Amino acid sequence: MFYLAPAAQKAGLVDEPSSRKLHENAVPLVGGLSIFIAFSLSLLLFDISLQGYRILMFSAGIIMVVGVLDDYLDVPALAKLFVQLIIAIALAVGGGTQVVDIGNILNDQTVEIGGAISIIFSVVAIVGLINAFNLLDGLDGLTGLVAGLSLGSVLILYFFASHSYVAEDVIFVFLFLFCLAPFIAFNLEWVVGRSRQVFLGDAGSMLLGLVSVYFLIEWSQRPHSPEDVILSATAAPWLVAIPLMDMARVMVTRAYSRKPLWKARRDHVHHVLLDFGLKKHTVLCILGLIQIVCCLVGIMGTISRLPDSLLFWGMFPTFLIFFIVINAINGKK
Repeated sequence: MFYLAPAAQKAGLVDEPSSRKLHENAVPLVGGLSIFIAFSLSLLLFDISLQGYRILMFSAGIIMVVGVLDDYLDVPALAKLFVQLIIAIALAVGGGTQVVDIGNILNDQTVEIGGAISIIFSVVAIVGLINAFNLLDGLDGLTGLVAGLSLGSVLILYFFASHSYVAEDVIFVFLFLFCLAPFIAFNLEWVVGRSRQVFLGDAGSMLLGLVSVYFLIEWSQRPHSPEDVILSATAAPWLVAIPLMDMARVMVTRAYSRKPLWKARRDHVHHVLLDFGLKKHTVLCILGLIQIVCCLVGIMGTISRLPDSLLFWGMFPTFLIFFIVINAINGKK
């Protein structure tokens, strides 16, 4: 990041201030590119098999290419969606990253899906979460913090399981978090200074969404016995609650007001709180705290083996409260 930022400034790969973006200077969009390069090179230094990550790394590479092009040239939304669909299909069909077990949400028996329905559901989940992280990227430190908390929660749950899963996964996630941490520092103006600040860019936010959804699906859907659960299927959405709640609220609000669903606007949760008069660090602390609480629900729900029905149906009143509170604040600004 230290060396790519000046190069990005010269090449014009920067985020310019605008009426929707309140930063004062042109900020290099090399956060995601830096994370990907550092992570990919560092991963090759470990004496582990990368066989299981071929499609994930291929997908991440494609995400980076499209994301950097979008940051530089503004790729049409439909073209980005098409690439995301191809990546999601490759992961679901070629890599077996599929949702097949939704959990015992009816207190009767486990709801399982398969075949084409499983593939469609998985593709929607992958594309949806990639875009949820992409849409959340509008406040210094927020997307990186949310991704870090989500993947960190998965690691915590791994060490509470019986360790029957491959250690490569732990190295992969830990190394990714290790490469993510410097970005969070460089993303915060008050840590590195305005002149050295960098942004994720679409490449970075989509990369964080891709890696997060991959491990949420993989570690909640692999065959396991009840004594060897790493992540409950119904706990997985709690680990990415902020991106999901924000995307759901924005989509519903825009659809109700008949506004374009994918056009960039200042109506996300961080925009609402900033326009209400709160400072950046205050908004980051509030949303970070909400994410921590939701991650704790997912962690404790899995460890304590709370009923799937409680974890699943408990999400809906939580989302509704979030929707009502944020829209009420939005109406008062």
